[in-house]
Amino acid sequence: LDIGDAYFRGDWTNAINAVWSPLYSWILGFVNFIFKPSMVWEFPAVQIVNFLIFLGALLGFEYMWGNVRRASTENESPSIPEALWWVLGYLLFTWITLGLIEIWAVTPDMLMAMFVFFAAGLTAKIRSGDGRLRLFLSLGLILGLGYLSKAFMFPIALVFLLLAWLVQPWTWDSVKKTLPAIAVFLLISLPFIS
Repeated sequence: LDIGDAYFRGDWTNAINAVWSPLYSWILGFVNFIFKPSMVWEFPAVQIVNFLIFLGALLGFEYMWGNVRRASTENESPSIPEALWWVLGYLLFTWITLGLIEIWAVTPDMLMAMFVFFAAGLTAKIRSGDGRLRLFLSLGLILGLGYLSKAFMFPIALVFLLLAWLVQPWTWDSVKKTLPAIAVFLLISLPFIS
């Protein structure tokens, strides 16, 4: 909260640091700047933001889970019924978000999970043969924002970029499609590498 407030009042000395990635602080600072909650309402405001991020993570998970299902059923007949697939998915999502991440914690972990889900969904879509440049640019953007949410995403982003290249048929075109994703990711993340 303090770092987010420092960004919005232009206090760069206290805002920029090597410990906290900026995106979660920007979101909290923006909410404080717009709504100006009193001290009593700051914690509930943070919990509302966390809940909205949780809903974003749910959308990301549904995007990923649906694309993984489509990618796996295109080549073979589905062995798991559709309804059971989604029940298993929601159980997994519940375990990840409530058991491992804890929605009530004031950390950027849920935000990072949201970006991981979307990146996995985009990678599954690329694997299914959708080679539109827009998907690769979106992957670079999502991975860059993921890095801004938590620095741990940098090596994870490199893995996703490598996977995006490897899941395509190996041609020069696959390299040309993956390079813009790398460029967008680096464009977003490099200014904040400390």
